[in-house]
Amino acid sequence: MKKCVYLFLLVFISSITFAQDGLVITNLSGFESADGMTQLIYGTEDGLGWGQCSVISYNYYHFNTFTGTDSVIFMGGRQLFFPGEERQIVRDFGFFNKDPKKHIHVLQCSSYDPDAKLIRYNSEYPVFGAFVMDGFWIDKNDEKFCYVAADNKIFVSSDSGLTWPDMYHGSVGIQLSFYFIAGNPYQAGMIFGEYYGKLCKSVDTGKTYIGVVENNTWRDWNTKMYFNSDNKHIYALNGNTFYVSSNMGEPDSWQLIQTFDAPVSVSIDDKVPGLIYVSGGRKLYKSTNDGLSFTQIKEFEKTITGIYKKPIMDCLYISFANSIVKLSNNNLQAVNQKSVRGFLSLFPLKVGNRWFYDISGYNAEYINGQLFPNYFSGNYELKVLEKLTINNLSYYKLSDSNYVRIDSSTGKVFNKSSYTAAEHLIYDLSAVNGDSYSCEGGYRLSSVIEKDSVFFNDLRRIKLFNYESLSLGWQKLVQGIGLFSQYESWDFGEKLTTFKGCVINGVVYGDTTLVSVEEGEQGVINNYALSQNYPNPFNPSTVINYQVADAGFISLKVYDILGKEVATLVDEEKSSGSYQVLFNAKEANNGKELSSGVYFYTLKAGNFVQTKKMILIR
Repeated sequence: MKKCVYLFLLVFISSITFAQDGLVITNLSGFESADGMTQLIYGTEDGLGWGQCSVISYNYYHFNTFTGTDSVIFMGGRQLFFPGEERQIVRDFGFFNKDPKKHIHVLQCSSYDPDAKLIRYNSEYPVFGAFVMDGFWIDKNDEKFCYVAADNKIFVSSDSGLTWPDMYHGSVGIQLSFYFIAGNPYQAGMIFGEYYGKLCKSVDTGKTYIGVVENNTWRDWNTKMYFNSDNKHIYALNGNTFYVSSNMGEPDSWQLIQTFDAPVSVSIDDKVPGLIYVSGGRKLYKSTNDGLSFTQIKEFEKTITGIYKKPIMDCLYISFANSIVKLSNNNLQAVNQKSVRGFLSLFPLKVGNRWFYDISGYNAEYINGQLFPNYFSGNYELKVLEKLTINNLSYYKLSDSNYVRIDSSTGKVFNKSSYTAAEHLIYDLSAVNGDSYSCEGGYRLSSVIEKDSVFFNDLRRIKLFNYESLSLGWQKLVQGIGLFSQYESWDFGEKLTTFKGCVINGVVYGDTTLVSVEEGEQGVINNYALSQNYPNPFNPSTVINYQVADAGFISLKVYDILGKEVATLVDEEKSSGSYQVLFNAKEANNGKELSSGVYFYTLKAGNFVQTKKMILIR
């Protein structure tokens, strides 16, 4: 118990400190208060915990759609420490007299010493405690009666949850012989559970039960149930599979309606017979026949995390990872936007920041009917050179001639290949798995994987973006570091970029001993060398590194596949050292943009001549 109290205080502190900068909305519900106003309740996760001992909040917020006030109503969280963690999870909650100030909720603490407590709005201490609480509900016909499923027993309060039986007294509580799933708030004593994969029903608060769906696929931890106030229809989600009972959950009354391809949210309009809304991933569905069939009415770019239907009115509230919108008369209106500032550390842009990478891969070509791979490897430095304003937008110019900006209100990162070029989306830092968007290069986001891991002695959030088009690719971002690794594939070729080190806000991470790309920082050079360009293939610019052994006249030129010179990159005296030059296909060929294809670049220094191939892709 002491551990839970300690965590409770830590979570409270963290919720003040991080001030919703990295919150992800995980679920949404609501109710109509006595004054007719819509009250939304949504769960969150503090999206980015950072440090050796990280505290991540799982708070619930109350949003009043009339006044616009938004505040924490239930507090939970996770404290990560090595080698373990402690969690406090809000399991269930309810409200009395349609008043958002009169609430009660279950807080489950899981650690080496698990316990759970039932917390009422006007009680200084928890009103009930147990090792595990699997569910709580209020009788909607008589709010004096409240029920809690705890330690595989059902306990009942008859004074609106103020007092409860002593659970440690052996004769108190109704012992369940199945795993609890849900209680029906419209039918006193009706509960559902799971027994060896079968869905079970009891009408005497668990004293006896019958099997109602016996297909051996049900699991208490993977099942959600929804109850209609018509005292006929009950809905169940077995994973992502939607079932309907038209006769209070009795045997032979259940129908398997549809399996959705993504996690599902359900909202019932109790005032309009038969009206149900369901979300599955990015898609929104509507049923007017009690869930017997659904029609898709919307598809969004973002994954839906929850829905709430305002009774009678043509109004549906929809939550995404970072926002809540209102859908009314087929029009969308944003009503609550979360800050994405906490996600911006996944892509830290600041003048002077530098990243060092190793690259490897191959390009293959057909010669006389045979496929020959041309392998390449090397290293590469990327640097933020300056910050500037273009068309009233702030961009950072990078050493590869690209211009990058972050929309701090959405977390989207855009890139343009030149000062005058159109910009393209490259990342949505706030994206969650299930989101879908098109980005630069014709790729489309296919999945997002997030996890926490230790980098440079700190616990950091990792975000892996998987893309697909005619080929596959992925990019891994690390909190406070930026791009950590990247894989690209194309017809007859692939390229892997891996992190060596970086300098972020003046702090050095990893190995930054890469040969400098700045002229004048010379080491001892014993031979001439021409490196494979990076990136390759490229569009529209690429970087070529070369080194000069002895002072003298140097020529570096680019030719097309017919041998015609299209660009002169270097044509002057150079002292011994390592150098880098940028080739931009939009500025070559006397200012005319080059077309896609194979090009060659040749370094000449005295008797030394070396040529390499590169590929321009539009």
